[in-house]
Amino acid sequence: MLKSVKSRAEEQFAASKKKEKQFLNEKEKARLESAKKVARLRALRLAKEAADKEAADEAEAEKAAAKNKKNLVSPWVFDASHSGRKGRHATLHRPTAIGVCLPQNTDT
Repeated sequence: MLKSVKSRAEEQFAASKKKEKQFLNEKEKARLESAKKVARLRALRLAKEAADKEAADEAEAEKAAAKNKKNLVSPWVFDASHSGRKGRHATLHRPTAIGVCLPQNTDT
């Protein structure tokens, strides 16, 4: 028995629809995998940027602390002007504030 032309055409159409549906499913699956990969990479990049920013902030804070520590003046000043022979007996003294007059005894 021979199939009619119409039934063969319908079978070919159904087969092409089935292949198309299968192709679209595979395409959607690939798109979802790609989207998951992009999301994972984005999360890794954002985490790395946050860690780098935190490390940079810590380094900046350490640098600022070191700079502040360097700029501090010790309350004890080495005074070599009153040292002994060849500066071997230098003295340490607590300096007075610059521009501040110390109170004097005025007995009049």
